[in-house]
Amino acid sequence: KRQNQFILNRLKKGKELRKEADVKEVETNIHLIKAPTGRVKTLEKKMVQVIQEEDDDDMEEV
Repeated sequence: KRQNQFILNRLKKGKELRKEADVKEVETNIHLIKAPTGRVKTLEKKMVQVIQEEDDDDMEEV
């Protein structure tokens, strides 16, 4: 019983250390994970402008 509990405690500590290391890695490399929302918004605005220009051109032709 005591030996089994000792092993479980050792494994638990390793799990905690791995989790801390993973959290630290995510904090340092968040720029790789996070989506670049700024670029997406500017692309959406450009797409809207292009569509509006096409609609304006179509209206002028009629």
